[in-house]
Amino acid sequence: MRFEVSRFLKPANVTIGIILLMGAVSSGGFAMGSSHNNGQMDIQVPASFGDLEGYVAPGDSEALPTGFLRIYSTKDIQSVAGLPEAVQAQAALVRKLDPLSLQSGIQDATDAAVQLGVTPSDFDRVAYSSAGKRAKSNRILAVEGKNGSRAFFVARIAADQPDGAVPGIFHCVEQAQLPVAYSATYLGKIAPSTLIEIKEEICQKPKM
Repeated sequence: MRFEVSRFLKPANVTIGIILLMGAVSSGGFAMGSSHNNGQMDIQVPASFGDLEGYVAPGDSEALPTGFLRIYSTKDIQSVAGLPEAVQAQAALVRKLDPLSLQSGIQDATDAAVQLGVTPSDFDRVAYSSAGKRAKSNRILAVEGKNGSRAFFVARIAADQPDGAVPGIFHCVEQAQLPVAYSATYLGKIAPSTLIEIKEEICQKPKM
């Protein structure tokens, strides 16, 4: 069944040229303000997000406290050593989305990403463990912010419920400076219409 773009989703286009990415960088196992480039940070779920749950990436054996989200981050998207392998592989896919030309706000970037050789199933193959049953992702949504800052949400979205709450992975990228910062966060069920608010909390709050 063909996906019908909802009132808050606009299709993205591909353009020539490199658009760098937006992200949040933070610490993992070391204090904020550390000079480490890569790591992780746990932040408390904002009250406005309701009962949103966070999850850890495959390969991360450190338990996530209830009521928190774990942000895996790097100051340089091309240098991801130290992050879980699942996050490293996703960072490589996000780098391929550099040429996307996005409009302000939330939009469906799936078709444009496919033109660049990146599909939702590509993310699934590297982002999750093989154990357990899980709905296969079919959409790559994008959020374009100020100064070209952007985020991507990869999830399975039903054609007849484009704003239904779904689990997925949220990617932040920062093009305002070089090297390009990047982060990934595994999220429980969220509605696509809240992605701008999610981006403001996840991408901008964590700092190294």
